[in-house]
Amino acid sequence: MVLNTRLVLANAAPILNVDAGGSLTLGLSVSGSTVTKTGAGSLTFSGTHSSTFSGLFTVNGGALLLGKTDGVASISDDLLVQSGGTVRLLNGNQIADAADVTVEAGGKLDLNGKAESIDGLNGGGTVTNEAVTATTLVLGVGNEDGSFAGVIEDGTGGMSLIKTGTGVQSLSGVNTYSGLTTVLNGTLRLGANNALGTGDVLVNGATAVLDVSAYTDTVGKVTLTNGSITGTSASLLTSTTSFELLNGMVSARLAGNVAVNKTTTGTVTLSGQSTYTGGTNIKQGTLVVTGVNALPTNGAVVIGDAGNVGVLQVNEDQSISSLRFRSNTATFNTLTIAAGKTLTITGIDSLKVGVGSGTVADPYVNTSTTKATINGAGSLVVNNSTGTLSVGIQNIDQNNGENTSELDLRDLGSFSATVSALRVAYESKNNAILRLSNTSNTIEANLVSVGNSDQNNAGANAQMYLGAGTNIIRTSVLDVGRGKTSNALLTFGGASGTALIEGKTPGSAVNINVGVAGEVDTGATIGGTLNLTGHDVTVRANVLTIGRRTRASTGGATGVVSFSQGIFTANQILLASRTAGGTVTGQLNVSGGEFTVSSVIGNSIIIASGDSTNGHLNITGGVFHSNVKIQDGGGTGTSRLTLDGGTLDMHGNSIGEDVTSSMSSISSVGCSRMWTPSMAPPGSLKRELARR
Repeated sequence: MVLNTRLVLANAAPILNVDAGGSLTLGLSVSGSTVTKTGAGSLTFSGTHSSTFSGLFTVNGGALLLGKTDGVASISDDLLVQSGGTVRLLNGNQIADAADVTVEAGGKLDLNGKAESIDGLNGGGTVTNEAVTATTLVLGVGNEDGSFAGVIEDGTGGMSLIKTGTGVQSLSGVNTYSGLTTVLNGTLRLGANNALGTGDVLVNGATAVLDVSAYTDTVGKVTLTNGSITGTSASLLTSTTSFELLNGMVSARLAGNVAVNKTTTGTVTLSGQSTYTGGTNIKQGTLVVTGVNALPTNGAVVIGDAGNVGVLQVNEDQSISSLRFRSNTATFNTLTIAAGKTLTITGIDSLKVGVGSGTVADPYVNTSTTKATINGAGSLVVNNSTGTLSVGIQNIDQNNGENTSELDLRDLGSFSATVSALRVAYESKNNAILRLSNTSNTIEANLVSVGNSDQNNAGANAQMYLGAGTNIIRTSVLDVGRGKTSNALLTFGGASGTALIEGKTPGSAVNINVGVAGEVDTGATIGGTLNLTGHDVTVRANVLTIGRRTRASTGGATGVVSFSQGIFTANQILLASRTAGGTVTGQLNVSGGEFTVSSVIGNSIIIASGDSTNGHLNITGGVFHSNVKIQDGGGTGTSRLTLDGGTLDMHGNSIGEDVTSSMSSISSVGCSRMWTPSMAPPGSLKRELARR
């Protein structure tokens, strides 16, 4: 039956009954208060005139088909679908936006491929889509709360869900829809495990909240454009694709074999202890850690991407596996560690600054610039005895451009590194700078290397600056200028600061190489400078090699070590030595403090060993104790010993006795003491002076 007339149901709580097998179509407006549809037959609302029901419209049985023109309300107030009843949309937006809809267990709401917007969704029945066309259900339009314990499913065509309005919509059934879940406003709250569908999730609104509460769920890609993803310490939101975080707050725990990507200029705060395994990529904007170990403790963190820089603020203690800065811009990335808090790096790929890792997905590049500052009153601890700390990543073509990198720790509370190697400007075409904390630094390594291009062409500079506070370097080997590096420098960054440089075991001695060319035949002249002047330092060296060349071609080597205050001990000094290549120059400047060469190794101070060498021991202040001979190294090189205001105590050892010949030159100008009674006879010194 079709009735195309305005129908007014005047009785209180009227009933529209359509028996099984029957159908009734009402084509104009229908009004009434607290109407109930009964019977197993079907009732259809159609036409272009909206219904004006007041109070609850109940479907007790059969089917209610909503077919008015799109946007014209068939149901103008709240809707209840009881067990055995079905409400099916024939056109879109048939239920008033402010209407609460309750689908009880055994009842069904079928969107039938049509979009619908309602207020709160309640009950324990089924919401489905039995058409082949995917559709979307919008909840919360009227700003009321809702609590649904039933199932929202795809049906045939697929389903998406949008939460809007200021109210709270709870889902406590195991929902299986596969479309996008969007939270634009208010709160969408989980009341059970797997209450969200399996599709992607988008939170996009200043007041939008996805509340995982104390439950777990697995979804597709999770995007936080704006708003919050909340949860207790028992929560676990797992993504099968990725977490894309733009702006907002996350207290829920994030999981999955996926990455967290912080993008755009916004700020995201993390506080829950997450366990995702794909790493944290701060490609742009700011990521703030406000919970202890909110980032996965075994995860990698990458800050910066292409032309964008990132900011990481660590406001609680945090451990991670590795840290990488990899932007390509002159702007600094920033890591800030709050006062009293510690960021600990524990993995083998400990800390790196630069673009590229040599993989297909992350190839080396040419002519990149990566800069980073780590600041704050907290502490950075790098702790893996097999790990590597690298400032500067090699480029892909040693003949094409150079990569520039800088790591600035000057405003950091304290820095300590226990690693296998700390490298500044290592391998091909690296131009790199490391500036240590102005408060406290402790480095323990097998190797500390400043400037070693290995067998590749080098960048323009390799520089490491000690801080204005305490600097402790314990290493088996300290290299300053190797490979093809021509301008390597290790010195203090300002007027203040102290340093202890010794072997890896406290109290032991370190092998120090400054300006040593031993990796490759090259026409480049290798250069290194260790400048400790003006600062109170303690250095315990085993073999101190200053300027050395053992590889062929026309290039030479230059090394300079300068010391003026504190205590410097060495077991042996090799000053300008050469077996191949071009001219080698080595100079040791002592202008103060106490410098002692012991007899532990039993060898001499050897100056200018080999042809084309220039070795110079320049004592202009302090006391130089030599418990060994000072000798020329032989060959046609030039060996020089200058005394100008300092004290040389030979402790009974001779000056100028040759390895193969006597020294080329000894000069003295106003020296405070040139020898003691325990020295070699003054006559031998006079003979050398006479040869000037």
